[in-house]
Amino acid sequence: MLSDIKLIEQFNNGDNKAFEKLIKLYDQDVNRMLYVMLNGNSDDINDVKQNVLISLFSSLKKFRGDSSFKTYLYRFVKNKAIDYIRRNSMENSKLLSIFYIKNQYVESPEKKFIEEEANDEFYRHLFRLKEYNKMIIFFKDIEGKSIDEISSIVNRKPGTVKSDLHRARKKFHKILSEAGYEFM
Repeated sequence: MLSDIKLIEQFNNGDNKAFEKLIKLYDQDVNRMLYVMLNGNSDDINDVKQNVLISLFSSLKKFRGDSSFKTYLYRFVKNKAIDYIRRNSMENSKLLSIFYIKNQYVESPEKKFIEEEANDEFYRHLFRLKEYNKMIIFFKDIEGKSIDEISSIVNRKPGTVKSDLHRARKKFHKILSEAGYEFM
């Protein structure tokens, strides 16, 4: 498999298939990020994703390699989603995080359905967080990014991100506790 840098070089040399390959590598990551930022609204997700692809296609030549392509892409998607939110007056959206919630699931053929329902409910609660809080939780707890990586994406100092993450987790824990979730 070709590296991100090689694919970008090929694209910049006129190989549009390289762009398609690059996008396919990160398609799920982009979808997951937009899902959180746009509160699961599939129409909004599709609109922003199209905007991201069109803009990225025309601006990929500007990628300097100061960070990984994935970090660059996250920043790019974040900015396009925020622009969309502002243009469309959406409230209380951005990115997400996940705490592992232990729910007591019944071991039965309905387990998958029950887990999907619990997952949907979990995201509904997550969407109640403010945009920035969802974003830093998403990057740390879902994507497994380091504080330094998150700091680079959100353009804040690592110490600030660390304390913001702590406060965001406390707020999310409170929302989930009020909804009746128990933490082990």
